[in-house]
Amino acid sequence: MQIHKSRASIEPKWFPFMEDWELLIASSSCPSFKKACRDVFKSRRTQLTQMSDEEKEALIVKASAAHLLKDWRGAEDPDGEPIPYTVERGVEIFRDPEYHHVYEFVLSTAGDWQQYLKALEEEAAGN
Repeated sequence: MQIHKSRASIEPKWFPFMEDWELLIASSSCPSFKKACRDVFKSRRTQLTQMSDEEKEALIVKASAAHLLKDWRGAEDPDGEPIPYTVERGVEIFRDPEYHHVYEFVLSTAGDWQQYLKALEEEAAGN
């Protein structure tokens, strides 16, 4: 079996997270994420040296919520109702100190080629 690496960088994959969540995560090499980061920083190039780390991080958070985390399963409100994923909810979760580990997991997984290739191999094997 051969895995086409360019597809691995484009197609989002579901990853288990915590006990009962799954996150649909795209690779950080996906063109839309790269373009979003390039565009947001290019438009602020003259301001970058004056921006705080927190301001720069806020820009990456928004791009990550829009282009890396594509969906989730298992997120529920206090009444047990599913909470659908939106970019706005993703930004909210990523910025919440109580859920910062979600953001860290998304960034780590999106940048980990081995994790992506393993998921593709398991999918191809029917696991």
